Amino acid sequence: MKLDAFLIRSEKEMRVIPKIGVAAVATLSIAAIAFSGTSATAAAPLPTVHNQQLDSSDQPNTGVLPAETLTALWDEYGVSTADQQGLLAKAEAGLAVDSMLGGTPLSVETHPEERGTTTVQRFPDGSINVTFVEEPAELGEGDVAARAVEGCTTQGLNGRRNCSVWGTFGLVYLGFIADYTIGDGVARINAYRAPTVQATWPLSTSTPSFEVTRLAQAGSLPADMALSVVYTGAGSGTTRLVFQVQNRAAWTN
Repeated sequence: MKLDAFLIRSEKEMRVIPKIGVAAVATLSIAAIAFSGTSATAAAPLPTVHNQQLDSSDQPNTGVLPAETLTALWDEYGVSTADQQGLLAKAEAGLAVDSMLGGTPLSVETHPEERGTTTVQRFPDGSINVTFVEEPAELGEGDVAARAVEGCTTQGLNGRRNCSVWGTFGLVYLGFIADYTIGDGVARINAYRAPTVQATWPLSTSTPSFEVTRLAQAGSLPADMALSVVYTGAGSGTTRLVFQVQNRAAWTN
C-alpha cells in the first residue's frame, strides 16, 4: 500500500495520517496474524487483560470511515465490484461482514512496502482485513541515531519511536502510535498513544480502550497489547487491533 504521510501537530505530539489512494484520507496501524481482529458477541471472548482507560490528555480521534475510503482500499487489494456491492448491502441490512466475525480467513497475504509491511486477510464473502506495521526510516550517513522527524524512526540501535500501527477490520478502522524496543529476549513496548477509531455507516463504535497483556517479552511470550472497541449497527461485537513485539520483530493481526 502506498501511503502519503500528513502531519497533524498538537501540543503533545505529531500524528501520522496515511492516505489511501489519491483522495481518500484515513488513519490506520499493528497485531498477530493468529487472530482476525474482530469477534462477534456470540464468539468466546478473548482473555481479560489490564484495561487502560484513556485520560483527558489522550482522548481518541473518532469519526466516520467514508465509504469511498473503504472502497478505495478494497479496489487496491482486488475486491471485485460485485463483492463490494454485496458487502455494503449486507451492512445496510444490519449484518456484519465475514471479516468482522472472528473466523478463520481463506487466505493471508503479506505485501512488503517501502516503510513497512501490509497484511491482507480474505474471507468467504469477499471482505478483507488489512493491517500495516510501519518500520523506521533508514539512517543515512551522518544521521544521528535518534531523529526528531515525522514518522517511525530509530532511537539508538534497537529503539523505535512514533511508529504507526493500524488496521481496517471489515467496516471498522483502528490505529495508534507506538514506541518499542527490539532485541533478542528483551523486546518491549515502551509507549502507546493517539488512538483513532473510524467506522463506516451504519456502524457506530464505543470509546476505545487500550488492553495490556504484558509490556515486556517474557521468554517465548511476546510483549502484547491491543486497542479495542465495541461496534453496533451491523451486527455487534468487539474489534481489536493487536500489537506484539518479540525478539527483533513486531507484527499485527
